[in-house]
Amino acid sequence: MSSFPQLSTGALSQYPLTRAIVTRTVSNSLEDGSTIRLADSVYQIRWDLSYSGLSQSEWSALLAFFTAQQGQLKTFTFADPTENLLSWSEDLSQTVWVKDPLLQLRPGIADPLQKIAASRVTNTAQTAQSVMQQLPAPGSYRYCFSVYLRSSQACAVTLRCVANNLEHDRQNLIGSQWTRYVFSVALSSPTDGVAFGLLVPPGIALDVYGMQVEAQPAAGAYKKTSGQGGVYPRSRFAQDVLPASVDAPGFYSTRFSIVTSLIST
Repeated sequence: MSSFPQLSTGALSQYPLTRAIVTRTVSNSLEDGSTIRLADSVYQIRWDLSYSGLSQSEWSALLAFFTAQQGQLKTFTFADPTENLLSWSEDLSQTVWVKDPLLQLRPGIADPLQKIAASRVTNTAQTAQSVMQQLPAPGSYRYCFSVYLRSSQACAVTLRCVANNLEHDRQNLIGSQWTRYVFSVALSSPTDGVAFGLLVPPGIALDVYGMQVEAQPAAGAYKKTSGQGGVYPRSRFAQDVLPASVDAPGFYSTRFSIVTSLIST
């Protein structure tokens, strides 16, 4: 599936941008004059995006993508610039997290935000074990993967990104204090599908909190997610014309909206 293009900076959007959730109520008027109203299970997310100072190459790429989608007609993958792309960011027991068999999980650990939302991941094997999550996101993006870690035993933990069977790793020395570790990686895979996670050394108990993936070069503030992460594979433009203005020779501005429809569970 086609994917919304990143800018040359590695970001997907500029400020200001707005994100709105649009819901509706189904109303049924009965013969006796009474009315039954129920919330519809279908809702829509809408992003209103503004861009200025786009270079000639950035504007050309955006215009070519819009033309290929034929305005509102076709769907594409959109990675929400305001969200954590991972789902269940604080619950490693969920099936979206693929764990090697000899990893043990203990939830309810005190986290760096003075809550109890961290998990203790213990590797009982004699070799490194991993916990990973696969995303239906573009393999060609630049991403930033971040996570809070600590361990009572000094150790080296690997932050891992996998795209098109190629592993991109960053090893970090972990201490006893909560620290946020960041891994910015530019991928060049021609296919969709990327995975992010940790490689835990043998015999180590590691406290983990706030795993986050963003389609941008640097880490933003941590955002908790549950069942829905920030990747929306069936998004579309909300209009059939892409407006443009010229700020200066070779620099462009535009405004448009992207929408996606979901079913609440």
